[in-house]
Amino acid sequence: YCINARPYCLKAALNNFRKWEIKPLEYDEQIKFIENWYSNISSEKGKDLVSKIREYPEILSVGSSPFYLSLICALHLNGLDVYKRSEELIDRCVDGILGQWDNFRLIARKSILKEFSINQRKIIASNMAATLFDQGKLIFTINDLVQSNSLNSLNKKFRVELPDEEKLVISLYNDFSIITKQSPSLYSYSHLSIQEYLTAIYI
Repeated sequence: YCINARPYCLKAALNNFRKWEIKPLEYDEQIKFIENWYSNISSEKGKDLVSKIREYPEILSVGSSPFYLSLICALHLNGLDVYKRSEELIDRCVDGILGQWDNFRLIARKSILKEFSINQRKIIASNMAATLFDQGKLIFTINDLVQSNSLNSLNKKFRVELPDEEKLVISLYNDFSIITKQSPSLYSYSHLSIQEYLTAIYI
């Protein structure tokens, strides 16, 4: 099996494969997903979220895929508001990934970006996302960012010298998991929707 959420991103033709399109999850499937997500964590929390959804079913308007449903569940589990618009949902997710969830759980993470605010970390991540978008890259190397020289503009914006591109990428990968490693030298954002959102707010 070869599963891809965005077929237009594929560069190579796949011959002799039968193609199927996965439809958005329906209401009953969304509820079942949430119940399963919470089954080994907190059934009471799961029931609470399902109860809120039954009262405000519009919450699920952005939960047509497992990715967005997982965001809704994670936000609710951590006591954060569940938003109805996808861009707000992703915004809360990005804030959470870049430090808000650590603050909520009183975790002091050792990171080269520990002195930077969540908003500054978001600016760094959005700058990188927009640079890669301009290059047409979903998977990238550290050298792709070095050659673009785009992070230099942030040194003046923050009035401080940023760590180099390699240290930034490794921190966003190891410390915050907003970037994932595809191979020893290849990276990508943890989800394409996050890269698209970060690019949009930068533009």
